Amino acid sequence: MNVLFLSTFSHPNLIMKAIFFHLLLVGLFLSGSNLTAQDNWPRFRGPNADGVVADDPRLPIKWSQTENVLWKAGIPGLGWSSPVVWGNKVFVTTVASDGDFEKPQAGVYNGEGRKEIPAGVHLWLVYCLDIQTGNTLWKREVHRGTPPVGRHPKNTYASETPCVDGERVYALFGDVGLYCFDHQGTPLWESLIQPEETMRDYGAAASPVLHEDQVFVQYDNARSSFIAAFDTKTGKQRWRTPREEKTT
Repeated sequence: MNVLFLSTFSHPNLIMKAIFFHLLLVGLFLSGSNLTAQDNWPRFRGPNADGVVADDPRLPIKWSQTENVLWKAGIPGLGWSSPVVWGNKVFVTTVASDGDFEKPQAGVYNGEGRKEIPAGVHLWLVYCLDIQTGNTLWKREVHRGTPPVGRHPKNTYASETPCVDGERVYALFGDVGLYCFDHQGTPLWESLIQPEETMRDYGAAASPVLHEDQVFVQYDNARSSFIAAFDTKTGKQRWRTPREEKTT
C-alpha cells in the first residue's frame, strides 16, 4: 500500500495540491495486510532514492478522485513535501496560514520569487496518519509566526520531505529548522537554521538524508551554503562544511 501511496502522491498533477488542503491518496490494492520492513518508504524517492520499486500485479494502473482510493485526508496548508512511511504510520509536513496563499499557476514568473513576506500567522506542522484509515494519529506544531523569508509562487515553506527510521522521524523546514520526534509524536530535539536569501527567492527544498546514526542537511543559499551532519539520538551537530554553491 505504501509504495503506491508515495508514487501516487508524487505525480506532478497531485503535487500541485489545493491551496488550503492537500490530499493524501492511497491506492486500494491491499486490504488489511500487515506491512513488513521492506514496505517502508523512509525518505524522498524511497529507500534507494530512485523512486523505483519491484513490479506488483496488484498495483492499479489508473485511479481518480474515487476509483482505487482507500481514503483521503485533508491536510491544512501548503506543502510540496512527499509523505514517508514506516510500518503503519505516514508522516508528512505542511505550513498553514490564516492569510491567503498565492496560488501556483502554469507558466513562468520571469524567474523571480516574491520578496514580500506573506501576511498572516503561519504554522509549521508535522502530521502522522494511520496508513490503513487515514486518521490523524498526532500532529505537532514546530514553529509559529511570520515567515522569515519570502516565497516563490512555485515553492512552499514545507517542500522538504521528512525522513524516518525505526525509532524517530526527522522533519526539515529549510528556512526554520530540523525537528526530531519519536513515532508517538514526542519531541526529542531540534536544531534551528538561520534563514538566508536564496537565488531569485526560490527558497529551500533539499530533503534530509539518513545514514546509520547521522542525518544530513543541505542548505544552499546566496550567502552561506553548507552541508551538515547531526547525531540522530541527540541532535548534536557532528560537522558542518561550507559549500561554494550559491543556488538552491
